Amino acid sequence: MIKCFLHSFFATVLTAMTLFANPEAVSQTSFDQLLPHRAFYKMSTKQTASSTALLNVEGRLSFEMRELCASWTVEQRYVMLYQRDDGSETHINTFLSSWEEKTGEQYKFFVKRDESDGVEKVIEGKGIVPKNKARGTVKFSQPEPKQITLNKGTLFPAGHTVALIQAAKSKKKIARNFLFDGTEVEPAALVNSIIGVQKTYLGGLPQLDKTTYWPIRMAFFSAEKQQLEPDYEITINLHDNGVVSGLILDYGDLIIDVELMEIDYLQRASCN
Repeated sequence: MIKCFLHSFFATVLTAMTLFANPEAVSQTSFDQLLPHRAFYKMSTKQTASSTALLNVEGRLSFEMRELCASWTVEQRYVMLYQRDDGSETHINTFLSSWEEKTGEQYKFFVKRDESDGVEKVIEGKGIVPKNKARGTVKFSQPEPKQITLNKGTLFPAGHTVALIQAAKSKKKIARNFLFDGTEVEPAALVNSIIGVQKTYLGGLPQLDKTTYWPIRMAFFSAEKQQLEPDYEITINLHDNGVVSGLILDYGDLIIDVELMEIDYLQRASCN
C-alpha cells in the first residue's frame, strides 16, 4: 500500500503550462546537484475515513542515497504497523535497493516485503530507456519473468526528482511525467505535479537551517486506466539538493504524515 516516495494534477486542465520531461532534458550534470544523504522519518496517521477498517498506521522509514561516479544507489527500509477496528494488527517490513545511471538510461531495482502473517513478496528487475528510441523496456526477473514497455519519456526516481527541481527553478507551476520505480509489477505511472511557492524550512534540524524548499503535490495515475481521480497523492517538501524534509501520503480514506527526524550528509564520490 505504501509506495516508495522518490521519489514525481490537473494536467487535462492546465496542459498549456505543463512541463513534459524526457531523458534528454535531465543531463548527468543535472544529477550532480543532488546530495548523498541518509535520512530517518517517522510515519503517523493524520486522518482516516469512517469507511475504512484501519484505525491507525504508524512506522519508521530510513532512506539512504549514495553517489557513485556515474550513478546513484538508494536503499529504503520501512517498518509499518497497521491497526484495524476489529483489533487485528499487521506488521510489514519493506526493503528497497536500487541503482540508477546518471544518464537516466538504466535502472536496477530489488524490493522485498515481509508481512507478519507470513506473506512475502519479492520484485526484481532492470529498466532501460535508450536516449534515441521512443520507448524503453523493463525486464522483471522476480516474482516471475516478465517484460513491459515504458511510455516515451519515462523517468526513473532520481531523474524524476531532478526534473521536478529543474521545473521549480524555471518557475514552472505544473509538471507532467511518466515515472517508473519498480515497487510494483506494472508500467510507469503518470504523475501530475503542482509546484508551490518556495518556502523557508522551519523544521528545526540544523543541517537544513536557513534552507528553502518547494511544496509539491503529486497525483499518481495508472497509465493503463482511463480515470479522472488519482490512485493516490503525495505532497513533498523538496529542497534543491534532493532532500525531502516532509511528506503527506494521501490514499483518500487514509492520510499519513511523514516527518523528517534526522539527516546526515554523506561523502560525495571522488572521481577523476
